[in-house]
Amino acid sequence: MDSVAAVVGGTAVLIAAAAVVLAALVLVATRDPWTALPILLELLLAAGLLRLGMLGSWSAIAMVAAIIALRRLLVLALRSARSTARP
Repeated sequence: MDSVAAVVGGTAVLIAAAAVVLAALVLVATRDPWTALPILLELLLAAGLLRLGMLGSWSAIAMVAAIIALRRLLVLALRSARSTARP
């Protein structure tokens, strides 16, 4: 079981690193943080869910639910701000 946890933990770290790199690439390519931020948040959420699979406690599940709700609100607010900022 330890080898599975090591693989899942390593995969979560790789996904988190990829999130930062890919979001930075999108930011450089588009020069638009509103486009890069959802990519970063989605991949960090994926990494967090992988780690949650290893932990499995109710407090960890509640924390992930709060993060998902916060992420949804943030993306909606960013989309709303972006749509009102454009002429």
